[in-house]
Amino acid sequence: MSIVILFLHPNNKNDRFSSLTNHVKIAPYYEKVAVYSKKKLTIIRRSDVNYEFRTNNTTIVLRRDNFPPLLSWWQEPEDLFRYITTFNPELIHIMGLDLPLHFRWLRKQVGDFPYILGQYTGEQIWPNIKIWMQQFGLRTADGFLFEDKQVADIWLKRAAILCRQDIFKIKNLHRNPEYLAQVYALILEKK
Repeated sequence: MSIVILFLHPNNKNDRFSSLTNHVKIAPYYEKVAVYSKKKLTIIRRSDVNYEFRTNNTTIVLRRDNFPPLLSWWQEPEDLFRYITTFNPELIHIMGLDLPLHFRWLRKQVGDFPYILGQYTGEQIWPNIKIWMQQFGLRTADGFLFEDKQVADIWLKRAAILCRQDIFKIKNLHRNPEYLAQVYALILEKK
């Protein structure tokens, strides 16, 4: 059993290798998360190249598909979601809340077992006329991760996410891998 961290967008749409260089740079952070959480981590990012990079406890996978770098809300990378099932993950951590239907499509592929955690990375709540679609997609997530309590409260107040879903509010998450490992441990204890 493992943890999958999923990036649905490339780092830089103008540099096809930026995802690789960025992930090699952040590999030490995720290696520490893996050590603290005592789990194998697989980091998957959509890319225009196929590449795999391994450290002791972490695997970084760049996965090619036929979609443009920035997915639209209606583009489903079904092959990518099927690929994720091959890892038999206990937890899937999705970076970003801007593609809510992708949460639903991923849930359909992986079933009810894996915990799906969405992380806020600066996305906006959709306008009132479209918020129902954002709510529809994000309802399938088990929990959300925010670094700012006030931002989480805004998402709750607008009902983009629900209070019945787990909300983890942790400052400086990006600086301290132990915090992320603690969140993973809390989640996996509940499962």
